[in-house]
Amino acid sequence: MKQWETLQKMLRSQLTVVLRASSKEELIQLGSAVYEGGGRSLEVTYTSPGAGEAITELKNLFPDAVVGAGSVLDSETVRHSQLHGAEYIVAPSFDAESAKTAFRYQTPYIPGCMSLSEMTVALEHGCSLIKLFPGQHFTPDFIKAVKGPLPQVSIMPTGGVSIDNAAKWIERGAVCVGVGGEITNVFRDHGAKEVTKQTENFLRTIGGAYK
Repeated sequence: MKQWETLQKMLRSQLTVVLRASSKEELIQLGSAVYEGGGRSLEVTYTSPGAGEAITELKNLFPDAVVGAGSVLDSETVRHSQLHGAEYIVAPSFDAESAKTAFRYQTPYIPGCMSLSEMTVALEHGCSLIKLFPGQHFTPDFIKAVKGPLPQVSIMPTGGVSIDNAAKWIERGAVCVGVGGEITNVFRDHGAKEVTKQTENFLRTIGGAYK
């Protein structure tokens, strides 16, 4: 799948759910619950054991979803995730070698940035989508402020996005949002059905595509 096709799917859903767990099996359970709730962009974090294998299995289970790798720090991990089927790469910060490896194989590279200077560097290296991270340090109005000098930037806030402010981020100019614990933390106490319900609630709030 070409970069633009992957990005179009992410933007159409408007929600990327960050999956972080203690095992491959739990990653798959979380991903399945999110998918059941309509989530079609699943970010499997490489801080989780068995992340690569989980990406492969989730892609086999849900071929119409886009499954990416998250918490990617270096080019070696980029390539590892690509070989396991990752369709996009998300990083907590920008790394030029990671960007090169991702783009060499037509995989979107989405780095975390906090400032206009960091965003400008990412744009100059060909990043079409930038993660505002950690999002809890900003308000939705920050998107509007950034788009004054950088109207061409596409931003996905991640971290601190809640059911109460998700729609505001979209209204202020975010092209999509990344959500982790606000959806998945209920899994341990309430199980997969509650994860599905939380995913549905988020998608309904922001008006993304679901089911």
